[in-house]
Amino acid sequence: MRSAAALLAIASLVVSNAYADDTKAKKATGCFATAETQYAMDVCAGQDFKKADDALNTLYKQMLPRYEAADQALIKDAERKWLAYRDAECAFDSNSTIGGSFHPTAETMCRTEKTEARVKELKTQLDCPEGDLGCNRPSK
Repeated sequence: MRSAAALLAIASLVVSNAYADDTKAKKATGCFATAETQYAMDVCAGQDFKKADDALNTLYKQMLPRYEAADQALIKDAERKWLAYRDAECAFDSNSTIGGSFHPTAETMCRTEKTEARVKELKTQLDCPEGDLGCNRPSK
């Protein structure tokens, strides 16, 4: 039993370290370029997420008043469901790192990536050209 637990701990560490090395290579700019400890990586991931989340909230606040009440209700419902999707998807995506010190960073980085993608989607929606039937133009 002890050897199985030790093997699991080693496997988790190897996966976490491989994930961390891969992620660090991809994100070796800004804060991540100088992050040398797990704590520093956690801080960087948190800063990146806050920036993405702030951008999403700012854009959302710009969008909402441009729509009539019925459309606002649809936007709010979609956003609540999108947040639930993002968090569930990132919990699944970072599942392989559970138990490792890198897990919070992996989950936060996933949430950041998905939030940045959502910002792009909403910007496209907000800047929808006249006649484009692929998006919902503001009603006001």
